[in-house]
Amino acid sequence: MGLMQDRGYDCFEWDEGNTGKNLKSHNVSDREAEEAFLNIPYYDSQAIKYQGPEKRRIVFSKTNAGRMLFVVYTERGTCIRVICARDMHKSERKIDRERIETNP
Repeated sequence: MGLMQDRGYDCFEWDEGNTGKNLKSHNVSDREAEEAFLNIPYYDSQAIKYQGPEKRRIVFSKTNAGRMLFVVYTERGTCIRVICARDMHKSERKIDRERIETNP
């Protein structure tokens, strides 16, 4: 199971503020961003550098097509609100690969 199932989330929150935003800025569709929460393996962590009022988290995961994504999100009740979704940088892919190898 992916992060969405493991954490008990039951929906994604898309509105005028975030629908299509990642497609324009990072060429990641809303559906691809959602797939990152449905697939395994994944890595989920608190976004330590963010200092705003709302807790943010990051997830390293992949789409159904195998695209490696870095996604920043926040929880809204039992929903996931995607803040940003982009391809993983080379250093992030390396960290993700090492994490998978040490925690099969």
